[in-house]
Amino acid sequence: MISDHFAPWLPQQGESPFVWSVLGGIAATTKRLRIGTGVTAPLHRMHPVTIAQAAATTAVMMPGRFFLGLGTGERLNEHVAGQRWPPAAERRTMLRDALGVIRDLLDGKTV
Repeated sequence: MISDHFAPWLPQQGESPFVWSVLGGIAATTKRLRIGTGVTAPLHRMHPVTIAQAAATTAVMMPGRFFLGLGTGERLNEHVAGQRWPPAAERRTMLRDALGVIRDLLDGKTV
């Protein structure tokens, strides 16, 4: 799994890269490695439609080797968007809504 963090957990970890660019590099240079996000949050920093597009692109570049891990995020990485940080129950509802949009788009539906 690869982290979709804006900030590293610890200062010793340095900087966090943009996960979708890293996945493109991995796709271009490997043939057997199975990898996915663990976890990306389609709530604040990235819109669910953008996540669906990024995941679909990566899946095409890595046929059968990519998986998408989704979650509600954590303030450490999502506060950079400058939005109010909602309580856990609200984030879970937002995630359910985002999952519906992402699944529909990945299934080829118009949303």
